[in-house]
Amino acid sequence: TRLEREITELLPTARDASSLIALVPGARKDQLWGGAPGVSNDYRLDGVSMNHPGLGGDFLSLSVDWIDAVEVRALGAGAEDGNFQGGIINAITKTGTNDRRATFRSNYESERLTATNFNANEQGVEQAGRRELSGELLGPIARDKLFYFVGGQFVGRDMRSPDLLTPAPHDFQPLREKHVDARGLGKLTWLPAVGQRVDALLGVSQANVDHGGINGIDDPTAAIRVRQPTLFYELGWTKSASARNALGVRVAGYNSQESRLGYE
Repeated sequence: TRLEREITELLPTARDASSLIALVPGARKDQLWGGAPGVSNDYRLDGVSMNHPGLGGDFLSLSVDWIDAVEVRALGAGAEDGNFQGGIINAITKTGTNDRRATFRSNYESERLTATNFNANEQGVEQAGRRELSGELLGPIARDKLFYFVGGQFVGRDMRSPDLLTPAPHDFQPLREKHVDARGLGKLTWLPAVGQRVDALLGVSQANVDHGGINGIDDPTAAIRVRQPTLFYELGWTKSASARNALGVRVAGYNSQESRLGYE
């Protein structure tokens, strides 16, 4: 199944590219056919595997607005599509065109307009507020030859937890778990000759969590600080000799670190 952006942009989907998998009959974000979880799937970015090296599943949570199409393939793929047992999810990023376009958007969710969903004596966290700023720019550098696409996204979320040490039914802990996700993506596309194409992609991601791990029971001062900077890149060359024959070379990789440290 191939999901084009024009089909999905008016549907109420989540803000990450992997959420589009739910539009395929019989499939969910982290569970495709046969009950295989996310660790069994092969998640790709422009045809190159970008699986989480330790946990499996989707390593790069790209904005849904940066995706031109999502391809979902089930079992029975050819031998060239190895390294998976569940399914293949390939996110194809947008490419610039001869038309210049700019898009900016914002989203705000307030806790004052959202009721709590906690039951009595229930531990855990729920989202109390969300803020998002994002935008994309695309167009030509040299018409019919060289194109660019640039996207950026900032998402801030506040998570709250009930204070189970007090008798009040809707009393929350004073500290909140704060998530800040900032992402950026740049892509250049060069058409040097008929049937040839060169793509160069560079992206950064920064995922921060302050006071992570609150649950309503533990002392909130025992929470942790999480930092996860990520850099990913890709360079590809494709030559299409005919409708049935093509030659492609791709080099890609990423560098990521994650720290989970206490405040003391």
